[in-house]
Amino acid sequence: MKDVALAVASCGIAATLLDEGKSVHSTFKIPLDIDRCEYPISSIKRGTAKAAIILQAKVIVWNEVTMTHKKAMEAVEMSCMVES
Repeated sequence: MKDVALAVASCGIAATLLDEGKSVHSTFKIPLDIDRCEYPISSIKRGTAKAAIILQAKVIVWNEVTMTHKKAMEAVEMSCMVES
């Protein structure tokens, strides 16, 4: 169907277990020291190829999401929002 699906994991070790998987920090360019940031945000620039792939994704499969810091999830959510 040629839909885009992203496979991410909470850490790099877990990402190696996924086909073409990457860590959530690498995929969404969020800070590694997430607990020290009051409002962590993604450093992905609008209009880039990485931004386009994220916006095209129909599903994000996040391995070990329950072990992820809440702020990481919030940063990813903000990365996926599109202004209308």
